[in-house]
Amino acid sequence: MSDIGEMVKIAAQIEEKIKASEKGRELLEPRGIDAANAEGAYDKKLAITMMALSNGREFELGGELVQNPGVSITEKIARGICWEERVAMLKTKHLHQAVIKKLEAVQHEMTGHQSRNKHLSST
Repeated sequence: MSDIGEMVKIAAQIEEKIKASEKGRELLEPRGIDAANAEGAYDKKLAITMMALSNGREFELGGELVQNPGVSITEKIARGICWEERVAMLKTKHLHQAVIKKLEAVQHEMTGHQSRNKHLSST
């Protein structure tokens, strides 16, 4: 393939990466907001559960009834009770991080294409 043909091909690849980067940026903010909301929801549920345990409320955890746990284990038990909210929080945080990593990968690919294009245009 001629240098001109290769440059046209690289330009198309760069354009493709620019579009992918734009899509990634559009996903970044809502995923970040989702992650922040999920973390807030987990923190709130954990605090409420810890207060309820401290006030003598009974909870079921793994088929066992829990009521009035010792102060030293209240938080650990509350975390176990709130496991679903923690899983939801971790999923949203990982989705947000995945978008960031994919966006970084696209940017690295684009940089590689730009370097190839620069090399071809200088020869």
